[in-house]
Amino acid sequence: MTHVLDDVTPLTWSTPTQADMSDVIGLVHGIYYFDNSAERMSETEIIESFPSGHPELVIAGRAQDTLLAVGWNIPWDAGQDSPIGRVNLRGGVHPAYRHKGIGRHLLEWQMQMTRRWWWENRGPLETDLEMYTTADAHLTTRRRMYEHAGFQEYRWFFDLHRDLVHELPERCACGAGLRLVKFGPELSEATRQAHNAVFADAFGAEEISAQEWTESLARPNARPSWSWVVVDAEDTVVGYALNSCNDPDSRFPEGWTDRLGVRPDYRHRGIGRGLLVESLRTFAEVGMSSAGLGVDTRPSAHVAGDTEETELALYRSVGYEATDTIVQYQRTECLEHVREQIKGK
Repeated sequence: MTHVLDDVTPLTWSTPTQADMSDVIGLVHGIYYFDNSAERMSETEIIESFPSGHPELVIAGRAQDTLLAVGWNIPWDAGQDSPIGRVNLRGGVHPAYRHKGIGRHLLEWQMQMTRRWWWENRGPLETDLEMYTTADAHLTTRRRMYEHAGFQEYRWFFDLHRDLVHELPERCACGAGLRLVKFGPELSEATRQAHNAVFADAFGAEEISAQEWTESLARPNARPSWSWVVVDAEDTVVGYALNSCNDPDSRFPEGWTDRLGVRPDYRHRGIGRGLLVESLRTFAEVGMSSAGLGVDTRPSAHVAGDTEETELALYRSVGYEATDTIVQYQRTECLEHVREQIKGK
């Protein structure tokens, strides 16, 4: 039986089986290498991300016996009461077969299959469909493809790094009545509450439950003992830096700041900078040779280069530099549009 993509691309398409996973992983990792991708899924992450029980959301294209393209959609259910549901569109085409329209047709197929799946599973609940995907900022052709398909920039993600070999910044005061103290179990709940307060009005943020918080601190890479908080005269946590060890089994593990925040009423007092400096000094003391962290911003911050001047200014002030940038794209469709698209095709 032929597939609809057989007629519009030079490949033959079918649903990959478990026996094809080694070829899928090889293709995806080969694309990462060629594109110099910052965001890379491990072998286990690729396998686990394939939508179990929904083969209609996965497709692979071949020329003879060689796998040359793959696409898979990852549903993320926000709960039956959520007015919006999300599906992550993943995939890629072998570099030698690009510029043949394969990626564009594959994306169109993924979007249509996502609509059909959403209609059958969530449509009666009258929810919106939210499709999203990502691309490294330097992959301009891929980004144009998403924009041509109606996706819009949703968030920008930066990875920033600095070495710990050169001179570290001097410690700085956090303001009158404030104390910089080591994070510990006795401060965990207060820090969680501070974190939720910090991001209460943040774009796209969701409150972290006590269970999620505890699980995050128990991750193998988490290093609560490397972490710091700032408290006021009433011992209320007003700022925090929760740190971890990135890739601890490698030859060059890196100190990583997972969460950094300052309560709105306490900003512009040097608290964030003080937490970063203390974290850098802690990383150096435990033997790390470099430090890193991730920052995400809204698309509006990129108008006229505002991100370089404002969003990253704090991190640059202590020596961090942006090395990798990923752009998340999103397309939201209302139920009526999904219905029309399904009926029309």
